[in-house]
Amino acid sequence: MGPCALPFNHLHVWYKVHLQQTSYHDHSKAPPAQTTNTIPPNCKWEHGHYDMVLIQTDDHYKWPDSGLNGHTIVQLHLIMCPLTPKGHQALYCGDWEDTFLAYIECFDIAPQLNGKQVDHATQMPILKRALPANALPIGDVIPFKQLCSFASVIPRFGAVADHQLNKSNVMKYTSTFFLNRYFDKEFYYALSSSL
Repeated sequence: MGPCALPFNHLHVWYKVHLQQTSYHDHSKAPPAQTTNTIPPNCKWEHGHYDMVLIQTDDHYKWPDSGLNGHTIVQLHLIMCPLTPKGHQALYCGDWEDTFLAYIECFDIAPQLNGKQVDHATQMPILKRALPANALPIGDVIPFKQLCSFASVIPRFGAVADHQLNKSNVMKYTSTFFLNRYFDKEFYYALSSSL
């Protein structure tokens, strides 16, 4: 299969976004927004600085009421908006300027152990980088509106951590993480409803 022609040539790109969710117990309230980074590689971040987010994968489930049901955790790599080429009309209802997209890399939530999706000692879900046979991360482009919440993760080192890991490379070279359900009380309540 050959290259695919896209109906646009240029993108607006953002390096961070503020995500805000509603309160688990009172949907009329909104806790403070969380800054989510999508910083490409630079002199400070050799491998980039890409934060984790929770996204909706099934329209039948709504965050935060449904917890992880119908949702998954991904690493956010790019926030973009295609620009309609000058002199061209958009090919569908609305302008490209209203179409915000996100490029993500996928993670899998470890299968249930003894009926639970959590590590026995920490009571936190375990995430694994989704890797096919060729060992390249599985990525996707999704509508920005599927992003629900910032997600805090903790590297899962095992008995001994590699001494070469640091803040700029740990997300690149670690393949298993804990989903930090204790990050804030709203996230804790939401996850507790489905674990």
